[in-house]
Amino acid sequence: MRYFEHIKPGKFGGGWVRCRSTSNAEPYTEQLENTLFAKPKAIIHWSYGSLVETINSPDGKTKMLSPIAEVAGYTFDKLDAFLGNLGEPYGVAAYKPYHSSGEMYIHNYVGMVGVPMDLYPDFPDDRGTVFLTEHAKFDTEILSKIVKHLNEDKTVIITSGLLKALQRKGIEKILEVEYTGRKSLVKPIHVSAVHG
Repeated sequence: MRYFEHIKPGKFGGGWVRCRSTSNAEPYTEQLENTLFAKPKAIIHWSYGSLVETINSPDGKTKMLSPIAEVAGYTFDKLDAFLGNLGEPYGVAAYKPYHSSGEMYIHNYVGMVGVPMDLYPDFPDDRGTVFLTEHAKFDTEILSKIVKHLNEDKTVIITSGLLKALQRKGIEKILEVEYTGRKSLVKPIHVSAVHG
C-alpha cells in the first residue's frame, strides 16, 4: 500500500484483504492489522459475502457460517481504540524501481519479521537509511546513487542478491565483499533460559 501511495500520492484508495480459510483466523487478523496500520482510506474484504453468509437453524435462529466476521469486528474494535492517535506510517525506506523484479517477497518477509518497509518507486534521497534489494539492479545509475548517499553520511543496506547482480560492475569500488554463492547449513540453535 505504501508503494502505491508513493507512486501517486493521495490517489490510492485502500487495501484489499482476503480470507483464505475459515478454520484459521490468524493470517486474516494479521492482514487486517497490517492494512489498518498503513492507514488506508478503505479496506475491501474478499469475499464480503463469505463474511455475512448465514444459515437458519432448526430452532429458527440465524447462525453465521463463518467466524471470520466476528474476528474482523474484534480486530477493528481493538485497533479503533488507538489507530486515530497514530501519525503517518513510517518504515525503512526501500527502493523498488518501476517494473523491477528479483528476490521475490523479500520486502514482505523483512516486514513480517518486524522491520517495517516503506517502498519507493524512486530512489529516496531524503531518507537516512535506504534498503536495496536485487530490484535496484534495474536502475542503471544505482552505483552512483549508492556512492552519493554514502558520501552524504547516510546508510545503505544491500542484500546478497543485489551484491551478486552488481559484482564486477563497480560495486567492488564501494565495498570489499564478494558474493560466492556458498551456503552454510546450520542446525537449530537451542537457547536455555538464564536465571539471574
